[in-house]
Amino acid sequence: MGENQYSVRDMVMGEKQCHVVMVPWLAIGHLIPFLELSNALAAKGIKISFLSTPRNIEKLRPKILPHLTSRIDLLGFPLPPVAGLPENAEATFDL
Repeated sequence: MGENQYSVRDMVMGEKQCHVVMVPWLAIGHLIPFLELSNALAAKGIKISFLSTPRNIEKLRPKILPHLTSRIDLLGFPLPPVAGLPENAEATFDL
């Protein structure tokens, strides 16, 4: 590895702590795979912050593996109203 590259083991076990922020596209076909990747990374000891809309977060919360809840933070942020979109639309399935 190069001078500034670290393995996952280095980041988890060494002084370098890895924190990954996930910001998937607001479509279920993106949300679920990103959450599955989050579970896999968290299982390796990596801290995850997963950003999405509040309703999406509530739908995803039960899909976090129970032993990983302390390593995955689900952070909801509201979207502003957008002209031409239905009120409270937070994902493509709301269209």
